[in-house]
Amino acid sequence: MTREDTIELLTRLSLAHSPSGHDDLIDPVVIETFERLGAECQRDSAGNLFVTRPGRGIGRVMVCAHKDELGVVVKRIDHDGRLQVRPVGDVHPWAYGEGPMDVLGDDAVASGILSFGSRHTSSESPNFSARSEALTWEMAWIETFMTPAELDARGVHIGSKAVVARDRKVPVLLGDHVAAYSLDDKAALVVLFDILSQLEASETRREVMFAVTANEELGGIGASWLAARFPADVMLALEVAPVAEEYHTLCDERPVVIMQDDWGVYDERTARELATAAGNLKIGLQYACVSGFGSDASFAARRGHVARPACVGFATENTHGFEIAHLGGLLNTARLVAEWLRQFG
Repeated sequence: MTREDTIELLTRLSLAHSPSGHDDLIDPVVIETFERLGAECQRDSAGNLFVTRPGRGIGRVMVCAHKDELGVVVKRIDHDGRLQVRPVGDVHPWAYGEGPMDVLGDDAVASGILSFGSRHTSSESPNFSARSEALTWEMAWIETFMTPAELDARGVHIGSKAVVARDRKVPVLLGDHVAAYSLDDKAALVVLFDILSQLEASETRREVMFAVTANEELGGIGASWLAARFPADVMLALEVAPVAEEYHTLCDERPVVIMQDDWGVYDERTARELATAAGNLKIGLQYACVSGFGSDASFAARRGHVARPACVGFATENTHGFEIAHLGGLLNTARLVAEWLRQFG
């Protein structure tokens, strides 16, 4: 895929709201993109979308990218129409900041503003602590200026999801870097489709399943379900890779091979194979052992559903916030995994 193709697809995916458990808007974009690449996808009961490409030998490799993004869920609706919300996945209110949110009702989208309250207050105000303590979701709400009846008419109820409004989700270009909410899932999907576009049928050594997985942010539910029913020798998860001094990672065009996360260690043999593939392409690699992290592959491996977990990411600043990645990192991650599938997959 070209740089322009990457930005166009990333924009389409970014504007398709997909908080965990809400697939109505993202699935048509995913299915259409698979079809445009000549692949007819299947859907399972866990909400995963996947295609299978034959290989020259025996065995299966699963390449995963998840479709669910971070968001919030309505816990209760106050009498004045304020929505009290709680996180779906590992997201903090300060990462969103005060600003427009789209509340995904069953019948229509309701607009609201994520709010933390006025600053010009004293200790007599219940939200005064937000100025001196760590901001929590209990201190925040979504202001709708609608009555509970008006919200109900849009299908907004306890359990409805909300995400950052579309006008705040358009990717921003910063030279060779791109920034947006939810690169975590949407940019990884772009990488998956780029890999698929680079491979001809039967070009890989093993059968390859390209899986767009559901509910990764809730603990890799979709990928674990899929791997339990379609056993894979190797599952390779496509992810953001956090940029931090403690990991010695930089936000550049080099893919990052994750070696360990909170759920376990990744397969060393696959890491060596990826290094060989990177050498063939003459691109550099970064390595990282990360904390506060899990992927479809490490979730599935911990549950005994895959033999060899692997994870490759593109270096990303502000993970789980307004994320920034190098466009070359996305392109090289796709090139790397495609080469690995040809030579070792």
